[in-house]
Amino acid sequence: MVLCFASKCNHKSGSGFSCKFKRFPKDVKARKCWEERCRRADTVVRDDDVLCSCHFREGEDKPSLFEWTKTQFVSPEKRKRARRNRQVSVPPNSDDGNSISQDSEGATPTPLREEELKREIAELNVKLQQLSEANIVLSAQNSSMSSSIPPLTYSSIKGSKYVHYYTGLNEETYEQLMLWLLRFELQYAQKWQVVDVGKEDQLLLTMMKLRCNFDFTDLAFRFQVSRTTVSNIFHTWLQALHEVLFVPFLNKIPSTRKNKESLPASFSDSKFTCCRIVVDCTEMACVMSRTSMDSNSRTFSNYKHRHTFKFLIGCSPGGVITFVSDAYPGNTSDKKIFGDCGLTDQLVAGDMVLVDKGFMVNDLVPQGVSVNMPPFLVGKQFTRQEVKLTYEIARARIIIERVNERVKNYNILDKFPTYLRPHASQILQVVCALVNFQNPLIADTQECEKDEAEIGAEEENENNNVQ
Repeated sequence: MVLCFASKCNHKSGSGFSCKFKRFPKDVKARKCWEERCRRADTVVRDDDVLCSCHFREGEDKPSLFEWTKTQFVSPEKRKRARRNRQVSVPPNSDDGNSISQDSEGATPTPLREEELKREIAELNVKLQQLSEANIVLSAQNSSMSSSIPPLTYSSIKGSKYVHYYTGLNEETYEQLMLWLLRFELQYAQKWQVVDVGKEDQLLLTMMKLRCNFDFTDLAFRFQVSRTTVSNIFHTWLQALHEVLFVPFLNKIPSTRKNKESLPASFSDSKFTCCRIVVDCTEMACVMSRTSMDSNSRTFSNYKHRHTFKFLIGCSPGGVITFVSDAYPGNTSDKKIFGDCGLTDQLVAGDMVLVDKGFMVNDLVPQGVSVNMPPFLVGKQFTRQEVKLTYEIARARIIIERVNERVKNYNILDKFPTYLRPHASQILQVVCALVNFQNPLIADTQECEKDEAEIGAEEENENNNVQ
């Protein structure tokens, strides 16, 4: 009598089972595969051990049907009976519902499982088709919505807060400026006319670039034009604004007599009534390529610790910008810029210039021009006269700091990219011209002057206590 080697299988020869028995193969690899599938770690396979045919699928030479597998094994008799039941067609009106389950009780569920998987795959394919169709519909709706968004125009934001947000000017001032600029004929930078965008919207696009520093791609989406068109519009209007706003009005600084007609309290109540201009240098970051070491060394600012362009800005005692120099490399000294920018050519005897401590320019100004600069600390502390002079100069010079603050509110000056480096001088000069169209600065500095007066009084009291 031969017993099946598989675990939990009691089939044996001569006991009424009709299954056949197969010996373990002599091939080492096949024999090991049979051993692993039988899961008999409690014993070792001998040469006379066998497996019954109940553990083999039809047409396979490796055992795969065991009690612990998902598909249980059955005897050959039950397999034949299951095949016969599948071939017999059952009438749809049959009331004998139990007969089917009884006849097919021992049938292998493998074909049934395959049918279930096929049914699930078919259902998933239907769902996938539905989702694909829904995706096509939504994509079409998205495209139609995108194409239906109207382009940004000045008429669409007129009367709202966005006019000031995009341009930096109040609506009335901007409209007056727009009407004035539209009278001039444009010569486009790229030698071809822009017809898709009206001139008032072209001006709005340029102001948005200066004020908010939107990327050309962003502006192209907002105005629904190409990026090349945006570039053509911006460079054209930048040149036009420079020729119309900067060149005629900021080419010569007002005289001392002209300034005396509108002196603020910080100048009229002090000894700076002859002040013609208040100057200071400011720096703007720029992007430099690594190919030119000479350019990198000249533009690197030891004060800002990055590559910058440096400009000299001068304003009248009333807070109006009256002078803007060209762009200089960030490593250039304030004294070098002061002597090279052409400002000294406009000064005459009797003028006064207020400067910061970095401007050692007494030897550069014409004879008879006075330069007022805060005193340097020589001893252990400032004398009472030096403290008073420092306070008076700082109280008067605060106006240029407020001017620089307004200028830097134009985000295009945050950092000059590579494609805007050649236009750095024009951009800053146009921005300074636009700042002059904003509300008067003196009203904005009244509270600051009060704070400066309180700070100065406290410093004077402290120095008196020390002395």
